[in-house]
Amino acid sequence: MTKEINVRFLGYYESEYNDLIDNYMESESIDPDKLNYKATTENLNHIYIDCFKDHFNETFKLNVDLKYKYMTSPREYNFTTDRLSCDISKKDIKKLYDFALKDLRSFRMVLNERFTPVSGFIPFYSNDINTWLENPLKDWDSVELETLLEVVIFSEYQEDCEQSFNNEVFELVQEKAIYNGYLNIVTI
Repeated sequence: MTKEINVRFLGYYESEYNDLIDNYMESESIDPDKLNYKATTENLNHIYIDCFKDHFNETFKLNVDLKYKYMTSPREYNFTTDRLSCDISKKDIKKLYDFALKDLRSFRMVLNERFTPVSGFIPFYSNDINTWLENPLKDWDSVELETLLEVVIFSEYQEDCEQSFNNEVFELVQEKAIYNGYLNIVTI
């Protein structure tokens, strides 16, 4: 039995992942007008999730399995970016939860960072850890489960988690996609 989880991703809009596709097409002399963008990004999404999972497991020794499901893209990119969703087993969710319970400081920090109201933003989720711990884990949605991933990442990377972890995953994606030849540019 699995549940859906969102996974940290910078998206394609004006990002290094879009640049990776553009640069590869240019180096291979592929006409940009012939690019099947959706099929190409779907291929890269699978590579991304594999690299994310490998790096996450190597760093935290949790052996969590993530299976890519789909990507959603916002209508406009002014508040959010592309989101990758995966399947995760309930056993692996429990691993993330147990890890988070052992580091309540990181759990609180991530909740405060993600769900504290600021001007122009009223979060749907509470930033109170007690509210989270009272809610049965079986009822958590994909955003709440993503928060567990973020707690684990934050525990190691602290305030630099956005930059360092993302850069390390990007380097792995670039190596696998470009240098090892796994990126499949789909043309029409």
